[in-house]
Amino acid sequence: MRFQIGRSRQELDADQQRFDENDKSKQQPSGGPLTNDITSVEYYDTVFALAESPKKQGTIWAGTDDGLVHVTTDDGKNWANVTPKMPEWSTVSIIDASPHDATTAYVAVDRHRLDDFKPYIFKTTDLGKSWSTIVNGFQKALISTVCGRIQSAKDYFMPAPSLVYISR
Repeated sequence: MRFQIGRSRQELDADQQRFDENDKSKQQPSGGPLTNDITSVEYYDTVFALAESPKKQGTIWAGTDDGLVHVTTDDGKNWANVTPKMPEWSTVSIIDASPHDATTAYVAVDRHRLDDFKPYIFKTTDLGKSWSTIVNGFQKALISTVCGRIQSAKDYFMPAPSLVYISR
C-alpha cells in the first residue's frame, strides 16, 4: 500500500496499541472541570509514528504513544510486535526507515512528559528482531528524533535542543 496523502484510507490491524490492557484511565480527556485539553496528546493508545521503507514497498513501521513498535512486511495484513526494551509508557516519537537497507530502522523515544530527559534511541538491522541502543556517551539531553538519511548507511544524526549529534 502506498500512502496517497489523504486521497484514500485503509484501516490497518488494531493490534498496535495496548488494547488488551484497555486502561480506560489513559483514554479519558484531561484538563479541568470547566475546559478539557484539546491537543489530543493527552490520550494514549494512539499510533504516533509511522514510516514506510523507501527500499521495500509494503514494509511499514508503526510506533505508539504507549511505548510499542510494530512492523509489517505485507502492507499491513500482518503485524509483528518488535518493541525494543525500554521503560513502559514511553512515546515513540519518530521511526526512520533506512533509505539504505529495507531491514534497518531507527526509533527515537520521548519521555519528557514522565520527567525523564534521558535519550532513548534504538537501531535495528533485522526488522526488529534485535535492537541496539545508540546513545552511548551522550549527555542527558532530550532527543526526540533520529534520522539515518545521510550519505552512508552507517551514519545518522540526532538533533537535541541545543546541539546535533552526528555519528561517524
